[in-house]
Amino acid sequence: MYSRRRFVERTSLLAGTLLLDWESLFTAQAQSTDTGPIVHRQFPLNSEPRSPRLGAGFLTSQADFYIRNHGTIPTLSEAGYSVHLQIPGSAAPNLSLADLKSKFPRRSMNAVMQCAGNRRADMGKFKSVSGDAWRVGAISNASWMGVGLGDVLRSVGVHDSPNMHVAFAAHDDIEEEGEHFKFGVSIPLAKALAPESMLVFQMNGQDLTAAHGFPLRVVIPGYAGVRSPKWLAAISVQDRPSDNHIQQKEYKLFPPDVTKQTVDLSKEPFINDMPLNSAILMPSDDTTVPAGKKQCPWICDCHQRSSRSCGTVLRRR
Repeated sequence: MYSRRRFVERTSLLAGTLLLDWESLFTAQAQSTDTGPIVHRQFPLNSEPRSPRLGAGFLTSQADFYIRNHGTIPTLSEAGYSVHLQIPGSAAPNLSLADLKSKFPRRSMNAVMQCAGNRRADMGKFKSVSGDAWRVGAISNASWMGVGLGDVLRSVGVHDSPNMHVAFAAHDDIEEEGEHFKFGVSIPLAKALAPESMLVFQMNGQDLTAAHGFPLRVVIPGYAGVRSPKWLAAISVQDRPSDNHIQQKEYKLFPPDVTKQTVDLSKEPFINDMPLNSAILMPSDDTTVPAGKKQCPWICDCHQRSSRSCGTVLRRR
């Protein structure tokens, strides 16, 4: 029986011989004049990179990284900025960005982030769905720099406890369904204390841009992007999920027989963990390719990576 790593290696190498001139096709797509992002809405700004840009490198640049907003992009400065901590039974201090950078060990991690609505355009081909028609680009990979969320929580006396939650409040202003509110979501405390959960101030070696959450954002790998709020304002440890509109009325998981008319939002589970998702970036949709055979100029690099992080990474021959 093949191990998962061996299976990926064999199938990825097999994919190296295909009925396409991949190198010429990739070059043509990468040099296309239509390389700007696909903008689904100007306000709130929601955009994704085109397939050639998404596949241009292992890490996605800030310029190409997808943007999912629910409201405004706040104008914040590092000077005077702080995060308010609300801890049961504790008078936790506010933490400035300087505090976070000087009092806690820095961490760096590569992690993928994906919007829960990624591939919605594909879903819409089979059944009408609400929301922006995301193609394949509402997913991006970056090298994040910051501090461990768990380190910050433990520093003020927080320890793992069943049925507890960590709620995040943000600075962006939102209007939905006649309501005006600030963005807010929550995650289980156990996930907040996990080593991969971070408070981030840099992305790919550069300070976050305003569109990506300057001066500080949350990054929760493995969870839907909505659980990684930008422009962080406050962190609260509490015995219930956030009561914010975004947490309670959006990003719920519905069985196929539930409709907008029959749904009971209070009974449907939150979307947290994201499933495995894959898409063909090259050739992109509506590309015409010539007939014939040519060996793909890319080979699997899986054997150079740990089984934990292996993801059919390709490199040039």
